[in-house]
Amino acid sequence: MVLRKTLPAWIACAALVCTGCGGDDDAPPPPECPSSYSVTLLPLPNSSSSSSARSINAGGDVVGEISGDAARWSGGSFSAIVNTLGGFNSVALGINDSGQIVGGAETGTANVFHPFMFANGTLTDLGTLGGSSGFAQAINNAGDIVGSAQTSGNATTHAFVVRNGTMQDLGTLGGSTSSAFGINQAGDIVGSAHIGGDLQVHAFLYQSGVMRDLGTLGGSESRAFAVNDAGQVVGSSFVVGSSDDHAFLYHNGTMVDLNPAGPATAWRINNRGHVVGRLAAQTSPTGWHAFRYCGGAATDLNQLLPAGSNVELVDASDINDSGQIVGTAVATGSAILRAYLLSPH
Repeated sequence: MVLRKTLPAWIACAALVCTGCGGDDDAPPPPECPSSYSVTLLPLPNSSSSSSARSINAGGDVVGEISGDAARWSGGSFSAIVNTLGGFNSVALGINDSGQIVGGAETGTANVFHPFMFANGTLTDLGTLGGSSGFAQAINNAGDIVGSAQTSGNATTHAFVVRNGTMQDLGTLGGSTSSAFGINQAGDIVGSAHIGGDLQVHAFLYQSGVMRDLGTLGGSESRAFAVNDAGQVVGSSFVVGSSDDHAFLYHNGTMVDLNPAGPATAWRINNRGHVVGRLAAQTSPTGWHAFRYCGGAATDLNQLLPAGSNVELVDASDINDSGQIVGTAVATGSAILRAYLLSPH
């Protein structure tokens, strides 16, 4: 029997998500803030499998993992992304509109992962920054890939971008480490990095070769997970006097708390400015519920499901411009995490 191993903690993959079948490029745009959604649990190979969804593209194709193996959902069915790097575990973390997929795959050495790009049936090892491990987190439509990898001697971990087959070290904010989590179509990159002294991690925006500190909501730390084509950045930050994460939206030099009432994290933002993530929920089996920020308000997505849906949405990991949302749920009477797709009405 093969034992599945846990992904390294330093990956800091934003959300637990998987999913999405079927988009319609010719469909009319959804209402500005849809008042209800239909929910679909994405298919699995067997009833004992768990799944998570990480990213959805404009066509409704979703990627993530099923019981430790990278997977893709498309047109109502799933397919495995075979790990050809020699290890057992893998996860798909990003997909662009051309269907190019990125993530991390275990090599022949246990718990050592390399960033990969999967296209046309071939999984390509992207290498590292000289160290052992790395993960690719996101890819834009130009094929630019961002993530993080260990440097020579595994001394530290740095954010990277891969353009035209070349991996570039993005550096830090003066400290020792950094990680990149999101990229828009213009090539703007967001993530987090230690500032000088390595006592704090701050969200950054990388543009035109410069990494800029975005600050915090008043607390000591922040992290940025996504940026849309308008340059709006979302992530999480500590607030004054607390080490709880609060979801933020940053734009034009201003960082706004999206859920002042309590802990939350914003994972993704689409080009309409709609944000998804998770917020604290005492009744949830995981301690979290999926939320959407739209029209100036953060709403628990469970409140927007039809009666009798028999699922509890515990996280929302991505949203496309058609308003489709993917994330992780628990079905009534089950403790197994399942990838889902929400379609707006």
